[in-house]
Amino acid sequence: MAFIVLLLFFITGAVGLAFEVLWIRMLVNIFGTTVYAVSTVISSFFAGLALGSHLFGRVAERTKNPLRLYAILEFFVGMAALMTLVVLTRMTGVWATIYSLVGTGSILYPISRFALCFVILLVPTTLMGGTLPVLSKYFVRNMKTLGWNMGLIYSINTFGALVGCFLVGFILIEAIGIRATLLAGVTCNVFVAACSLLLSLGQQQSITAIPEAADVLPIREAERESHYQLLRLVPLAFAVSGFASLSYELLWTRILVYFIGVQTHAYTIMLMTFLFGIAFGSIAFARISDRSKDNLFIFGMVEVLIGLFSIIGLFTIGRLSNISDYLTSSGFITSWWHYAGVKFIISAIFMLLPTFLIGGTFPLVSKLVVKSLNQVSTSVGKIYALNTVGGIFGSVLTGFIILPLLGVKNSVLLVVSLNVVLGFLLILGSSQRRSFPGLAANMLGMLVFVPVFFFATVDQPILSEWNRQRRGGKYDVLYSKEGIECTLSVLLNRINGARELNINGQSTAYTSYRDIQVHKMLVHVPMLLHPDPREVLVVGFGMGCTSYEATLYENSHVTCVELVKDETEAARFFEDLNKNVLENPKFTFIHDDGRNYIQLKDRTYDVISFNAIHPRLSPALYTLEFYEMCRNRMGPDSLICAWMPSNWLSVHEFQSLVKTFISVFPESTLWYCNPDHVVLVGGLNKTNIDFAEFSTKMRQPDILECLKASNLDDPFSLAGTLVLGPRGLERYSAGARVVSDNHSQVEFSRCLDYGLNEAVWVPLLDIRQQYLGELAQVISTKDSAIRATLHDNMKSLPLLVSAQILSDPKYNKHREALEDYNKALLLAPQNRNIAYWKDISQFQFVSQQGD
Repeated sequence: MAFIVLLLFFITGAVGLAFEVLWIRMLVNIFGTTVYAVSTVISSFFAGLALGSHLFGRVAERTKNPLRLYAILEFFVGMAALMTLVVLTRMTGVWATIYSLVGTGSILYPISRFALCFVILLVPTTLMGGTLPVLSKYFVRNMKTLGWNMGLIYSINTFGALVGCFLVGFILIEAIGIRATLLAGVTCNVFVAACSLLLSLGQQQSITAIPEAADVLPIREAERESHYQLLRLVPLAFAVSGFASLSYELLWTRILVYFIGVQTHAYTIMLMTFLFGIAFGSIAFARISDRSKDNLFIFGMVEVLIGLFSIIGLFTIGRLSNISDYLTSSGFITSWWHYAGVKFIISAIFMLLPTFLIGGTFPLVSKLVVKSLNQVSTSVGKIYALNTVGGIFGSVLTGFIILPLLGVKNSVLLVVSLNVVLGFLLILGSSQRRSFPGLAANMLGMLVFVPVFFFATVDQPILSEWNRQRRGGKYDVLYSKEGIECTLSVLLNRINGARELNINGQSTAYTSYRDIQVHKMLVHVPMLLHPDPREVLVVGFGMGCTSYEATLYENSHVTCVELVKDETEAARFFEDLNKNVLENPKFTFIHDDGRNYIQLKDRTYDVISFNAIHPRLSPALYTLEFYEMCRNRMGPDSLICAWMPSNWLSVHEFQSLVKTFISVFPESTLWYCNPDHVVLVGGLNKTNIDFAEFSTKMRQPDILECLKASNLDDPFSLAGTLVLGPRGLERYSAGARVVSDNHSQVEFSRCLDYGLNEAVWVPLLDIRQQYLGELAQVISTKDSAIRATLHDNMKSLPLLVSAQILSDPKYNKHREALEDYNKALLLAPQNRNIAYWKDISQFQFVSQQGD
């Protein structure tokens, strides 16, 4: 029967982790994705676990049938989880009301957010927190095997959490969505409750009776006299250990995103690695704790070793990329699962050993704290609660205070020092303190401080320096800050002089001709199409050039919402582009989550333009619900402009992004930037562009000057970038699935190709050819000569697309590209953008011939 109960606890471990992930995803859609909001949600979750562990540890001590109590807990966990679906559907309105009453500047704002999260999660998480101490009452029947039993059930539950993490992160949400996954979890809870209840019927009497003398751990007289007070402090030491563990998890994640990425699958892999180490460590140390004569010494030694292997991890940073590159280039990756496997290997190399040791602390501390069978569930509930509370403080203090003040490297050094000092104190309190093992352990701890001092004397932030070296040393780091939200850098390419805005190792904006064109299209296309844009909302500050150029329109006032506040500091490195827009009286900067701001701020905008990062990395800004929020902030003539990448996605996924946008804004148009980037412009009224008015607005001196810098100052050339109108987009996306908060399939894309995705353009251009007549209606003019010139410019676009694809480094077919460029220029001889790209291809073709 014990095996069946373990299997049930394995299932609930999987379900518990699944619920955590699902609740976090649902709640951040309400409260925002700022680090403060996410931390609030996670802290509320763990606070409930700690409370439940403490409360039900005491309740379980008095129960005669722990399996029955476990069944009751699991049933009501499922029912409470089911209720969260109902509550969360009504929570948006409640939070909007609170937001309007307290505002973001008041201390009541974060307090209200935490209180609301805590209330929502209080019942299910409290019940979940009670399951471990309750089952400890069932399994621990002999003090001599207490360590094994506690390590076993903790390990089994954690292995279950690992499987739950895998299923949710790789399969279930992608396949059936958030709500269906949560309902599946509820079903599992009810199943576990029913099975546990049936098993409890055969449990005739209490598992634990009044312990006999043999069931009380003997305490040596020396230990009683010298170490009794210290043993009473072991739970507090376990809380400090929890503080360090969650601090490491946060810091390791900030490091590993440079090597694994920031997409959902990457975070899933990192969490799985963390859980695997803990589960494996718990079962490995379970036997050791029962056989050891001095678990206090082993606990101290483990803390020292955690610090040692964590500091060794800093030395491996420079090698992780080499290992990844070797595995990638060796032909190992032949499928997406192989790719995920490489990421898991990288993650395991970096943090498997310290997490293994972290997992070993639970059975050791259980053995130290629990002194008799009458105290099992109470003591386990106490130490689990303290460890969880320590983890909450570790996550919050490290994320909000320690990391911003010290940076990633020095934060790791501080936590390593905390581990080693804690280990010293535990070893000094053990009976081994004067023995050779004790002296050797203390010597090892002292040696750990050698690399600590070494790294502490290096001024360069370790991540930005590694980021520079990874790129072949051809970059200079102009700016780097390891802030609350991310590690933000500005890099200078010494070869071509381009600057890059780099977030967590990924460059998201460039000063190259190609990238600047995208930023200009994002602002000027909707601003030129709107009759009189006054109130403009830009989501995403980046280099600041989009916001600046929006202020050039006569009556405009621009509000920019940005998640990464440190971008305002980095803006000085792009002043040639943003013209110090932060000091512009027509500009207002808001530090907030863009989606949350639009959802809660009751204000109407004439133009909304957002330049988020890739949909796989910022899925919340590409869902049906987000576009509906935007529609609620738009007037009859308002326009919304969305950046859409075509790379790193399958054709169907790109079609889904288009389908989602036009589902809310059916009167939309698609505009070409380059083969990797397009912009979608949508509104509430029928799309009708008056070419004469369009041309007149372009001729305003400041606007014309900005467009001229990217060869977009000719109205025929700019109008010629129109790819599809409303009917063409409807045809193109027919049959595609809408992306929603519940089912954001694009977020889980398994496309491995980061580069050119020419497959997207085959159906786009085929449909465009069929709907050229619609484009003539979208851009209207009464002048037949202008209409003919517009038609020729429209016909030049497929040739430009073909030429840019052929000249891409993926193909390097510059001879064929030049033929298409020449054909395009015959149709649009005034198009300086085509001429620019032709010159680039001509230069590369000549270079090829010279080689």
